[in-house]
Amino acid sequence: MSKKHEIIGNTYELFSRLGDTISLSVIAEASSIKKSSLYAHFDNKDHLLYHVITLEMEKFDKATLSILEASSDKNLEEVVKNFYFFNLDYFNDPTRLSFWKRCMLLSEGPLKHKVESTHMKIHKRNVDYLTDLYTNYARDNELDENHVHAFRNSFMVLILGTLYSLFVFENCVEPYEHSFHIFWKGVQQHLSEST
Repeated sequence: MSKKHEIIGNTYELFSRLGDTISLSVIAEASSIKKSSLYAHFDNKDHLLYHVITLEMEKFDKATLSILEASSDKNLEEVVKNFYFFNLDYFNDPTRLSFWKRCMLLSEGPLKHKVESTHMKIHKRNVDYLTDLYTNYARDNELDENHVHAFRNSFMVLILGTLYSLFVFENCVEPYEHSFHIFWKGVQQHLSEST
């Protein structure tokens, strides 16, 4: 492993535990180098953190796109369920979950705005994909498509609530099949309502 990759790995772990209060001195010590040696790879702390955060977000972006595209020929329930359980599996890791929580809790400043912008692009793409899928499914089956906003919002609440639950209850994944079932019953009800 190159020294740069070691620095990135150590920063990922330390940021997950300490957030953006982490110092370059702590990162350097964990990487067994002098603080001044970090500048051979990164301009400053924000540059290093943004690099590490971007790598993780790119990984998530590719993984979510892959799961959505692989599901494109399946029915709506299967696609939504696959995407939901993909998120559950992806974040069912305490370090990764803490890392993303730290990303959402960054201190105000240019780093926070850059990270939020990157995250929102991924989020919007995923939501738009699922929204289009819902609308097309409703049209193809002559069902009510007017509840697309309720579908989108309730699905996001389901995912975010699940992630929060994972963070609080640490890897207890048993109730989530039932959570999805309740959500899907609501979707079916909305789809079947007359306009």
